[in-house]
Amino acid sequence: MAIRCYISFIGFLIIYGSIAELPDPYTIIGEQTGDLSLGGLMAMHDTYDIYSEKCKNYYLLNILRAQAIVYAVDTINQDATVLPNITLGYEIRDTCLSRMVALRQSINYFYADRNEKQRSCDTLTTKAPELFNSSNTNCSNGFCRNSTDDNVEMANTSNSNNNYNQRGRVISVVGPIYSSEAFTVATLLSNLRIPLISPFATSSVLNDKTDFSTFFRTVPPNNIQGRAIADLVKHFRWNYTAVLWEDDDYGNSLVTEFKHSVLKENLCLSAELLIPKRPTAIQLQTIIKRLRTLNVTVVLLASNVKIAQEYFTQAKLAKFVGITYITTMSWSESASILSNFDSDVIGGAIGLSLYSYPQNQFISYLKNLTVCDSSINPWLQDYMRSKMAQNGTSSNLCLPISTLDDVNVILNANSIKSEYIFNAVRAIAYALHDMLKCNSDYCPPLPDDKLNVKELVAYISNISFTGASGETFKFNSYFNPAYAHYDITNLQPVGKRVVLKIVGRWRTIGSMVLHDNQIVWNKFRSSSGIPISVCSSDCLPGTYRQQESKCCWKCKPCSENRISNTTNAIQCHSCPLKYFPNSNRSLCIELIPIPIEMGGMLSIALMTTLAICSSIILTFWVITIIHRHHQVIFSSNPILIHTTYIALLYILASSFIFLLPQTPTYCVVTIVMFTTSVTWLSSIALSMTGVIVALFTEVLSTCHYSEQIKKKGQPIFVFLLLCIQIAILAIWLLINPVTTEIAVDLNRNAYRLCNFQSYAGAITSISYIVILMLIACGFAIKNRHNPDNFSEAKYLCVACCISVCIYIFIVLIYFITFGPLQAGLTSFSLVGYAMSYLFCVIAPKISIILSFPQLVITVK
Repeated sequence: MAIRCYISFIGFLIIYGSIAELPDPYTIIGEQTGDLSLGGLMAMHDTYDIYSEKCKNYYLLNILRAQAIVYAVDTINQDATVLPNITLGYEIRDTCLSRMVALRQSINYFYADRNEKQRSCDTLTTKAPELFNSSNTNCSNGFCRNSTDDNVEMANTSNSNNNYNQRGRVISVVGPIYSSEAFTVATLLSNLRIPLISPFATSSVLNDKTDFSTFFRTVPPNNIQGRAIADLVKHFRWNYTAVLWEDDDYGNSLVTEFKHSVLKENLCLSAELLIPKRPTAIQLQTIIKRLRTLNVTVVLLASNVKIAQEYFTQAKLAKFVGITYITTMSWSESASILSNFDSDVIGGAIGLSLYSYPQNQFISYLKNLTVCDSSINPWLQDYMRSKMAQNGTSSNLCLPISTLDDVNVILNANSIKSEYIFNAVRAIAYALHDMLKCNSDYCPPLPDDKLNVKELVAYISNISFTGASGETFKFNSYFNPAYAHYDITNLQPVGKRVVLKIVGRWRTIGSMVLHDNQIVWNKFRSSSGIPISVCSSDCLPGTYRQQESKCCWKCKPCSENRISNTTNAIQCHSCPLKYFPNSNRSLCIELIPIPIEMGGMLSIALMTTLAICSSIILTFWVITIIHRHHQVIFSSNPILIHTTYIALLYILASSFIFLLPQTPTYCVVTIVMFTTSVTWLSSIALSMTGVIVALFTEVLSTCHYSEQIKKKGQPIFVFLLLCIQIAILAIWLLINPVTTEIAVDLNRNAYRLCNFQSYAGAITSISYIVILMLIACGFAIKNRHNPDNFSEAKYLCVACCISVCIYIFIVLIYFITFGPLQAGLTSFSLVGYAMSYLFCVIAPKISIILSFPQLVITVK
């Protein structure tokens, strides 16, 4: 809808232009006649006063670019193989960096009163006294000259011999160079079906061939530039870049494409600040305060040179330094910025410049161009003479333009980018060559009535030629160059000034090449190295990100027993079994088994207990030996009593084994000693209860073998029962050898424990011991009421019951615990098992011996 309204407005101007001469805000026109002419729109000034209708402030760079159009047309005319016997002319006009002026100048090409072009030299001198002295002005051959031979074709009075186009002499236009101007001009010329080729307008809006059907350009559009800048931001991992752009077609389209590209790369922007079209100092200061508040370090500035200058002026006044700016090709090579601002403000800036192939012949041509040269454009001539007047030099001298420092700065910086202008002129020339059916020697005569310019659009869109850079040039379906190249440039601080240096290249074909080691960053930053531009720093391994927004988060440490081993982990995870986190919780390391310290509390307590218990047992044994003829000892089986003492000491020794490191060998020793010691004592208990039953059984009491059983049979019986357990152990350990494994407690402490490959042997061995204990316990319970506690039956019953309970407890503890807890409980339980038997069975005998020492039996 907006486009339609705009076209309606253009239509009004066209109608207006057909009935009246449009007011021209300035009268200077750079013109050369030819059979066919090209229009040229350049912003020779950077300011237009709408009240006085005057242009102000010469824009030297664009004036030199206008001279590139002159040079390109002359080069085509001198090439005998392109448009032979046809001469190209040009008509260059100033747009003053104004949409309105650009539109009026475009209308003047086709609808201005033709009497305007019949101006005499007298009229010219009246309108342009600053260029010519009336006394020195003469006319010859249709050119307006002054006596110093400064040939400036201001208003050609000659008419072309070929009336080729009813609309006017200009068949195509080169320019304008700014997107804001190109938008208005392209809208008009697309309706007139006149081809327009801009060498520098980059707005992506101009890709719309519905509204801009005849618009071409030789420069890559903003969608390509935005993608290239996004690749640059991604390369440096700048995830919190501030975007500052001018509210015009160039800035809006570039930033739109840039934001689209960074979103695809999952990057973020810290701020999006719009610069008004005509910003005041206060508005720019407000923007700088906002950037300072956000604590940004990297800023993309997308604006024209004039706005960039105004912004950096305010940044310098506000001492807003140490910022890394991302440059766009609109101002990255501006001589006025490079020479007027210190390195603390713009130093270290990095961004894109148009790829530039050295045009040495053109540079040499400019250096040798003089003020009096017939091909110099009037704006350059006026600029030179005004500068000469300021320097006290006569304006009539024919000095080379290279005598001015301003010109040399631009030439040395290669800022003109003339190849894009040359490609625009060549595209039109080669398309005309094809459309007119020319060969390398001859072109057919031009038609007498008119030239169908509409066909020229189709020929330009299909043209392909060797461009000014030596590479093939052609247009794609959007009438943009098929291939895009950018130089990646760095404003490197050198003292207080900056020097532009190419540090890489970006192409649509192939990957970005960037030499990081050649980049020099702003030296007024708080940190060294590549600038960091993130909302939140990376979360290191050992932490995880607690997201607050897309690009902002908090780094939280992993909880105990959990790790994160990647940067910016979303969550932590637990270590596998037998692994535990390192100190910073960034890695799972294999658990190292903790051995039981022999000098630790557990070891000392156990060894102290064993020493005391062993002393008690040895004391009882000594008493037994001393009173071996006592009636209590003699009535019992002395051999079995001495065997009991040995078994008790063996159990105490086996309890200490549990404190030793759990290697496969020690595991075997532990199993053998534990099972054999318990089996030994259980067999003794069974033997003693069995004898008691036999003595009080009527059948056995009639036999005469009681003494044989008591003295020889019982030890043999105990030995046989112990051999059975040894056989079970041998079969078990041979078939399924014992290994070790690592177990981890709740505190992530690792301990090595014995591992049974098969529990069949363990179950068999345990079952055998339980059976012995249960039989002994049964016999003891059955005979607990025997008279006079003969052979201490009642105490033996208590000992058997305690033994069963302790053994079951030991088995459970052994299989459900590990580490110091297992070793401690098992060891002390075994000690309790031995001492309970000692005090229940042996201690009553010792008590009788000590109480009644006189009960001694005389042995014959």
